[in-house]
Formats: sequence, structure tokens, C-alpha cells
Amino acid sequence: MFKMKFPVSTALFLCIGIFAGGTYQYCAENPVLNLGFAQIGEYARSHSPQIGVMDSQRDLEHMDARLPLQWTNPRFDYSREYVSNDGLGEKEDVFSLSKTFALPWLYAKRNQGLKHKLEALNLDREQRIRDFLGDMKSGYVTLQLLDSRLDAYTTVASLMRQLAAIIENRKQEGLLPGYDVTLINIALLNVEGKLLGLQQQRRQTSQHWRTAMGIPDDQTLHLSTLINFIPPVLEGFQAELVTVTQSPGFQKHQQTAHYLALETSVAKMGIIPDLTLTAGYKSVGPDFKGYVLGLSFDIPILNRNRAEVRKRQLALELHNRQLELFKQETLNRYRDQMAQINEYALLLQHMSSRFETLKDRLDPVVSACREGALSISDLVNILQTYIEGMENYHLYLQQYYSTIFQLETLTGTGSALVSL
Repeated sequence: MFKMKFPVSTALFLCIGIFAGGTYQYCAENPVLNLGFAQIGEYARSHSPQIGVMDSQRDLEHMDARLPLQWTNPRFDYSREYVSNDGLGEKEDVFSLSKTFALPWLYAKRNQGLKHKLEALNLDREQRIRDFLGDMKSGYVTLQLLDSRLDAYTTVASLMRQLAAIIENRKQEGLLPGYDVTLINIALLNVEGKLLGLQQQRRQTSQHWRTAMGIPDDQTLHLSTLINFIPPVLEGFQAELVTVTQSPGFQKHQQTAHYLALETSVAKMGIIPDLTLTAGYKSVGPDFKGYVLGLSFDIPILNRNRAEVRKRQLALELHNRQLELFKQETLNRYRDQMAQINEYALLLQHMSSRFETLKDRLDPVVSACREGALSISDLVNILQTYIEGMENYHLYLQQYYSTIFQLETLTGTGSALVSL
């Protein structure tokens, strides 16, 4: 939580805070957004332009799906016939309205299929949002780990600058050879180059992540959740098939299968034609007036809709096969990700205590070098080993959490593997 000072008379009007278990908050006068990991979903769902695009796309697809069930307009017809013979003429006027009707049970089937299609579109949107939120969680972890790496490289660069100054003094005193100075300066240059690259990567990653989340450019952002290794909780993720089939992505395919099955039934009923009813008024000359009634429909002799039925059947068969393949591929991904999480957890459990307190572990090494108990080449090798190990630790930690977020998105159980 942050604190900012304002006059008492204006503080209530300038600062806006939203508190819900440590949720994000900001101040309108000087925008500062404190965003915890647990609030990513809440903030993104209400601010992200990408989710807004998904909502608009879903609404457009909804309207497109409803179009075939729109009522057709009635048709108005007017005609006049005039004939004459030897100066005698007679006219005939006809006014009529006609309307085409689908059979009620056919309309009901189509409406039932529409419900499944709309539900499939809703589930598809929810799955895409979950995938997006998984990416945003991974981005949050990446930014925090980049900050940790920047801090570590800054610490190492600071120590090496101090040592470079000490070594330069000892060289001037004739106590150390010149190549020691060259060696420490080259090592320092490598560290500073890496530090610059990390700063650029952090800036680019932050810009992309903020845009996706919908965080304004003029708002100061503080990510308040520190990222360290936390062992996973896997007990709720063991029922493989049940877990996987609960995801919105899988249920979307099931709803699509129901829709295609109903469309096949509609196609089979397509042999029954729509009916067109006509009613109107007719006048012949000045003395004869009456009405017009009509009924018209197609006679299913040449086309019995068999090609359309077969097309729908093939579409349903194809989708069912794709659904089985999707289920198997999803299970394979599930098992692979479970295995990766366990492997990363086992490795990180041993590495976390060594690299989360890097400075404390380097201090004795630097002291030994200052006292002359450690050569410059040995010091550089030790620092490079620590840097390489730290890079690997952060890489494994990032991949560990990224795999966790992918598994949470894949399963759809609503459970979290870790509590950050």
C-alpha cells in the first residue's frame, strides 16, 4: 500500500482507493498503481483493450449466428390489367400480401441449435480470456524476475568497479601485474553490457505488458508481489480426464458438436418445404369485386436435400474426430506440463536458497580478493559462475511459473497451483 500526503480538505476528492484483500489502488492526482499478482485478472477484465476486442468480436459473432433465424418480411404486390375492344375497355386491379412461413417444429430445431452455437461462442471467449490472463501472469513474473536480475547485475557491477579501483591502485604501487587490471575491466565491461541489454529488455517488456493490461502511460506502476520459488500444490490436478474436460475450450467443442447434430436434423427435415400464404383484394371493372387467396410451396421431386444432409453429416463426423484428437492432445499437454512442473520444482528447491541471497554469498569472495587470498582470475571465474547460475535460476523459475499458468488455463478447474 502506498501513502501520499494531501491537504485534508482535498484528499477525499483526489485519491481513489479500492480495497479488497490488498487489491490495486491508485491516486488521481499522481497516478500510482500498486498491482499485486492476485489482482491481475480483476484489473485486466475491467481495463484491458484486448478483452474489449474479444467482447466485441463475440457480440458480432452472436449477431451473425442469429441472422438465419430472423423473420422474413411480408411481400406486397399490386398489378393492373387493362383490355379494350371497339372502344370498350375494362381494367382489373389486384392487391395482395404474401408471407413465407417455416414449419414451427423446424424453427424450434433451429432455435435450439442457435442456443448451442451461442454457448460455444461464449465458451470460446472465456477460454481466450483465460489464455490471455495466463500470458499476463507470465508477463508479471517476467517483469519481476527482470528486476531481480537487474538488481543482481547492478550489485555485481558495483563490486567489480570497487575491485577495479583497488586493483588499479595496487598496480600503481607495483603489487599487481597489468593484465589483472585488463582482466577485471573486461569482466566489468561484459557485466555492464549485459546490464544495458536487460534494461532495454525490461523497458520493451513493460511497454507491451502495460498496453495489453490497459495501464495508461502516465500512470506509475508498482508491482507489489515479489516472485520467489513456491512449491506447487498438485493434489487437485490428478483426475486427468475430468480436469481437462472442465475447461471452457473443451466444452466449446462439445457445444459445437450439439449444434452440428441439430443442424443435421434440420437438413433432414429440409425436404418439407416452406409455405407461402397469399391474401388480397381484386376488382374487375366497376361491378365485380372480390378477394384472392393463395398457397404455394416447392415440390421436392428433383431435389430432396440429400446433398445438404450428407454435408451436415460429414461436418459432424469431422468435428467428432477433431474433438477426440483435441482431447488426446490436451491430455498429452496436461501430462507433459505436470511432469515439467515437478521437474522444475525439484531443481528450483535446491537452487532457490543459493541465488535469492546473491550479495550475501559474494561478500566473502570479494573480501578474500581484497585481502589477497584470491587471485583476480579466480575472482572473475567465481563471479562469472555466479552470474551464469543466477541466469539459469531465473530462467528455470520463469519457465516453472509459465508452465503452471499454462496448466491452470488448460484445465479450467479454477484452482491455483501456487499462491503468489
